[in-house]
Amino acid sequence: MRRASYLLFCAAIVALVAGLWPLAGRLYGEYQRDAQLRERASALAQELAAQKAHLLGNKQSVLDELKSLQASGRHADVMKLAARYRLADDADLHALFVRSAEQVSTQQLFARMEQLVAKSCTGIQAMQTASTVLSTLFPEVKQASSAGWASERLDAMTLLPQIRDRLKAWAMPPVAVAKSPDKLAMVRAAHMPRLQAPIYQSLLTASDPGALMCAWRVKGAWPASEQPGAAMKPFDMVIWYAPSATERTLEHDV
Repeated sequence: MRRASYLLFCAAIVALVAGLWPLAGRLYGEYQRDAQLRERASALAQELAAQKAHLLGNKQSVLDELKSLQASGRHADVMKLAARYRLADDADLHALFVRSAEQVSTQQLFARMEQLVAKSCTGIQAMQTASTVLSTLFPEVKQASSAGWASERLDAMTLLPQIRDRLKAWAMPPVAVAKSPDKLAMVRAAHMPRLQAPIYQSLLTASDPGALMCAWRVKGAWPASEQPGAAMKPFDMVIWYAPSATERTLEHDV
């Protein structure tokens, strides 16, 4: 009898422990998480105190080093050094960090756009653009062949003065196109390229923006209408390209 009672008692203890074990596990897990949070908060408080103490006696030397790095174009190093004092939330250091972060972002933008130009600026692209331009001039022609056309890659830097004249013209108020304009004015009025501001500024002022643009010459003939025997109108078109504001395609100008 005693043995049976003892066994029942042991079984009850086991059942109780089995029932309480998940709860105990959750409580212990919560205790561990709370302890980790307290430990992290304490570490952050110590780091903040250390950063503020270091800045208190060395701020000018830190600022001088950041400005020197920034002046030499080492913006990634500026961000790395300024990040050491991120918890101190110092306005002067933050301003230098933001300035370099903007420069790094612009450098990354230029790298992407140079890759886009290198990849997308092809003779096929030039042919397609020329076809689009001619469709603007002769909207009654729904289909026309590009057979016999020729394309030639040009050195865009030789066109830089003309390209910059066009960039300046984009900043001017639009001029209404007459009912019978010259064809070049008509083509330009039909398409206004959209460029990102840093790209626009670089094309306008940089000493060598060649990697951000390209140019092609396309020659051929286009029918004046779809009537049988319609006269073929020869054309000689120079098209230059720059990265679109969408960062996915190239914008063109003629």
